[in-house]
Amino acid sequence: MRRLHTHRRFLAVGAAGLLAAGLAACSSSGSSSGGTNTNTGAATTGKTLVMESSPESTITQSFNPFAPTGAPWGMGATGLIYEPLIQFNLVAPPKNYPWLATSYAWSNGGKTLTFAIRQGVKWSDGQPFTPDDVVFTFNMIKANAAVNLTGVKYGSVTASGNNVVLTFATPQFANLQNIAGTAMVPKHIWASVGNPGTFVDASPIGTGPMKLGSFTPQGFTLIKNPSYWQASQVQVPKVFFPVYTSNTSALSALYSGQIDWTGNYIPGLQHSFIDTNPQFHHHWEAPGGTNSLMPNLNKWPTNQLPVRQAISAAINRQLLASEGESGLENPVLNATGLTPQLFDAWSGPVASMTVSGTGSAAAAAQILQKAGYTKGSDGFFAKGGKKVSITITNPSAFTDYAQVDSLVARSNVRHVLLPRQLAMYLCKRLTKKSYPEIGRQFGGKHHTTVMHSVQKIDRLISSDVDIRGTVDKLVEVLEA
Repeated sequence: MRRLHTHRRFLAVGAAGLLAAGLAACSSSGSSSGGTNTNTGAATTGKTLVMESSPESTITQSFNPFAPTGAPWGMGATGLIYEPLIQFNLVAPPKNYPWLATSYAWSNGGKTLTFAIRQGVKWSDGQPFTPDDVVFTFNMIKANAAVNLTGVKYGSVTASGNNVVLTFATPQFANLQNIAGTAMVPKHIWASVGNPGTFVDASPIGTGPMKLGSFTPQGFTLIKNPSYWQASQVQVPKVFFPVYTSNTSALSALYSGQIDWTGNYIPGLQHSFIDTNPQFHHHWEAPGGTNSLMPNLNKWPTNQLPVRQAISAAINRQLLASEGESGLENPVLNATGLTPQLFDAWSGPVASMTVSGTGSAAAAAQILQKAGYTKGSDGFFAKGGKKVSITITNPSAFTDYAQVDSLVARSNVRHVLLPRQLAMYLCKRLTKKSYPEIGRQFGGKHHTTVMHSVQKIDRLISSDVDIRGTVDKLVEVLEA
């Protein structure tokens, strides 16, 4: 599975505040999370902000802004060190803000783009940021496909006074964010690194509000960059990024007050977090955040169009949203993937291209049968002696994915889900078994699936008189 990674789905904010004025919080150059103006203390008290945005099994001291698989990228650190020419509001497109460039202008029918470069900006080592750095960055990307993350085909890149001029073979209006949102790097450092795609960048030098302070395998600290061109706006002196290996361990840390700002999946968000301290516990959810299945188009059976169509037809998107993601995300019902709010500026022409929210196993079977697939006695479809069987792979730390995957894989999920959740709840309530132990008893279910089930039944007991009555009767019988 794949998560839309340009922003996290929501932010849970504890008692400390955030970086002032959203600096780098909606950056398109790195991996920082979506922003919020909530501020409840750190900006005025000078406390360290503890930020956890993505569980990681291990981390290495690599801050290369062109390496999206690096832990600092996923944890939200690179966007606080490196900056783009233009900042793009990822949750309210097409809004954007001048940053390292004060303005931009298209010409030649969209085949020429000119940036006016901001004056007085310095790199965190005190060296001046100049148009020459911008020219170097784009020429480096042009010459090295490994760091051309968006695949833009650049022509010439030249400086003329304070302006940088980029040319293209074809109009590039639609690629403005991919171009102007690129992280700028210092020529005096990167010109000698060799292959920029494999450069570790252990001691990053950027123009952003923060720079590296210290690094250990347990976490790293970014400290305020005194050379920052908006230094007076950055009121948080330090940001600490602790390492947690899963959503579960990060969740425990959040509940115990060890984390100020997180972007993880939180089952039972309102009940388990917000309601426990509504004065200081808040959350913000990015509109249009999505998860998606990414088929392998080079391998059987997902390289077959009818198989992909059948998978899409069978998936109960409403259930994945309500159960797999605890209602924190809406089902994506537009066939193009363009979700409301986030893509409203462009989705008008395809607004009617919708898919079923509930899915249909019968419709999926019909698609496969029409394409010549037959269903065997084992319940699997096959064609030409090859069985239709797929494996879903995702990051082990993303526990909500485990829940979503289990729902995708079960055709009878609607009939077994609530009874199974009730059984898990009763096991936890009436025995001393841990979540992992209960999960093993239910066919090796992940412990977070058990946790989610217990929390859901807890909520239903409070709101549904029938469920409450059913649980009371079951408890009475089991304890008799």
